[in-house]
Amino acid sequence: MKIAFIGIRGIPVIYSGFESFAENLGLSLIKKNHSVITYCRRRYFREKLKQYKGITLIFTKSVKNKNLESISHSFLSTLHAIFITRPDTIYYFGVGNAIFTLLPRLFGIRTIINVDGLDWRREKWGKLARLYLLISEYLSTIFPNITITDSEYMKGYYWKKYHKKSIFIPYGVKFDFLINKKILNRYSLKINKYLIWVGRLVPDNHLEELILAYKNVKTKLPLVILGDDFYKGDYYQKISFLISKDKRIIKTGFVDRNSYASLVQNSFAYVETKRSGGTHPSLIEAMKLAPRIISNDNKANKQILNNYGYFYKKESTSDLRIVLERVLRKEKRAIFDKNHRKTTLDKYEWANIFKKYLKLFTQS
Repeated sequence: MKIAFIGIRGIPVIYSGFESFAENLGLSLIKKNHSVITYCRRRYFREKLKQYKGITLIFTKSVKNKNLESISHSFLSTLHAIFITRPDTIYYFGVGNAIFTLLPRLFGIRTIINVDGLDWRREKWGKLARLYLLISEYLSTIFPNITITDSEYMKGYYWKKYHKKSIFIPYGVKFDFLINKKILNRYSLKINKYLIWVGRLVPDNHLEELILAYKNVKTKLPLVILGDDFYKGDYYQKISFLISKDKRIIKTGFVDRNSYASLVQNSFAYVETKRSGGTHPSLIEAMKLAPRIISNDNKANKQILNNYGYFYKKESTSDLRIVLERVLRKEKRAIFDKNHRKTTLDKYEWANIFKKYLKLFTQS
């Protein structure tokens, strides 16, 4: 079977959870003798490889604009798929691509969309973009053959609002890291002696909540910000300004996957401020790696963590400060016991998730 992926920046992985997931899924499908095509955004890659570990890579153009980049790339990629590569199935990443899922069906190509979280609520978008995403959310219930939700919260949301039966498949994560503690030396960090946050520096990830709370906590433990943003807009500048005012805060930018895993594993605690409604792969990986997790009380996050974690009231910087102080006083206690950690993570293990996807792609 020939399967095409549309809606990500591309692979090899650049930085997002969608890309890590797409790479894992593509490589697993290749091992089962399926043909996989991934459409990549040309401007992110200096070297235009024809293949990556058996996955065919096709580089199409996109408009260099935050609001238009994704949809312009998906539109051109969809046309290329319909008239050139002719896959059996197109798997679309992100609800904003819902409008493109109908056209391939008219040409006999099955379409599947993973809607991720509530994109129209994300603060990084303006009013027009939010309206487009809200309309896309509705179209995702009628245009594609199959709609996938990656969290129980989103599955319930789609049923309650649209009476749409989506297929719930959470993100699967490969826990295949090679831990290298040398990365700690680069930033003068000590094991179990720093806090860490992971993500893109965009408004809907709410990093400012953590920085503002942390600034009011009396602690010598550094705060490591692992992430960056390609556009470096107003929010990025705001975060950079807040960071510059506190020498305890360390910004690493993007790092390779093994360095990322090492930094999370050796931290004192991982802090989650994201709350889109979908599953955040970095949160799942933190359950495997980090000794403690502090998260906002968003329903999706609590479902993923199975109510294990230190929770603060979302949008409340003062409550986050209180929780940080409480956790820092309990230095010797890890939040996950081994049995609970294993039970919680089993449903996210890649082998289990891939079985569900393999069945989805091969069913008639």
